[in-house]
Amino acid sequence: MTLAVDDKIIGLSLNSDFKDFQDAIQYYTAIENNINTLVTRNLRDYKYAEIAVLTAEDFLLSL
Repeated sequence: MTLAVDDKIIGLSLNSDFKDFQDAIQYYTAIENNINTLVTRNLRDYKYAEIAVLTAEDFLLSL
C-alpha cells in the first residue's frame, strides 16, 4: 500500500514534538489514513502516540 504524504502531514510533522522528522511523518501519515498500529524498532520516539506502536516481535505475537 502506498500512502500520500501531503502538505498537511508535513505541516503536522514540522510542528510536532517529535525529535525525529521521519518518525513524525510516519506517525501523521498513519493518523491521517486511519491506521491504528505502527511497527518500529524504536518505541521511545512514539511515547506520546495516540495509536498502538509495537515492535515487529510484539506485532507478530499479537496476530
